[in-house]
Amino acid sequence: MQTSTITAPLTLCMGICLFLFLPSFSFAQIETDVFLIPLSYEGEQMKLGKAKNITNRKGYDNQPSFSPDGSKVFYVAADDSGQSDIFYYDIQQGGTSQLTETPLRKEYSPKVTPDGQHVTAVAIEKDGVTQRIWKYGLKSGEALLMEKVDSVGYYDWIDADHLGYFVLTDPFTLQVTNVKKQEPQIIAANIGSAIHTQPGTDTLTFIRKDEEGRAFICAYHRSLDEVKVLAETLGDSEDFCWSARGTLLLGDGQALYELNPYTGEEWKKVSDLTVGRFYRPKVSPDGKYLAIVVYQ
Repeated sequence: MQTSTITAPLTLCMGICLFLFLPSFSFAQIETDVFLIPLSYEGEQMKLGKAKNITNRKGYDNQPSFSPDGSKVFYVAADDSGQSDIFYYDIQQGGTSQLTETPLRKEYSPKVTPDGQHVTAVAIEKDGVTQRIWKYGLKSGEALLMEKVDSVGYYDWIDADHLGYFVLTDPFTLQVTNVKKQEPQIIAANIGSAIHTQPGTDTLTFIRKDEEGRAFICAYHRSLDEVKVLAETLGDSEDFCWSARGTLLLGDGQALYELNPYTGEEWKKVSDLTVGRFYRPKVSPDGKYLAIVVYQ
């Protein structure tokens, strides 16, 4: 695999406790809500509509993702005991439904599978240590997706057969595997938690840091088996996503920024969001909505 250089040599992750990236760490520390914002364009200018709080309760509501048709927002909600399950919000109907109720597992990072038939999630299993990816039928049924792959923090589907995922190794690594063969390939080390497949491609994008602590959005092209640098992030923010038109979006404080990584442009501010400090932006596949997580 070929790997490009990020100005300074990349180093392994040092001085960071593993638990900082455990999905279960979030609910015990912060209270958050998921907001949904209509998205449109006037020429090249992105326009944001009025933000709506679609969870609007006390507690941890987080990690939004959309169904392939853009009609539903899946997210994780935790109760007072820290038990977390998957819920989804129907955009047209305006109602919320619960998908999982698993007292022996805690689910995080829900994503609809490429075939649209299941939702996968990182599950912290009953021993409180094992973290593997499970899949849940949208109508019924559940199953362990990959028995051999453990210590998963975050992930995304590259295509119907391949997953890219953050592994709680020391140091943290980005790995890719065929879900049937379960033969992981290490792609990069010293990575962040944001992992997103660029829409319409087999390119997995992620955060990687250099020895000076600077964070870069990088792209792993699976068909080419190589890693390239796309852009440096802004400030301390490492949460990014892709828009439906192929640009990168990044939140920094209360501001949303946009960048086309293939034109050599700089980050441009889209808007200051009045809902407050946010992170984990996600755009619906049809490009009509932006979901964000807002600190209560």
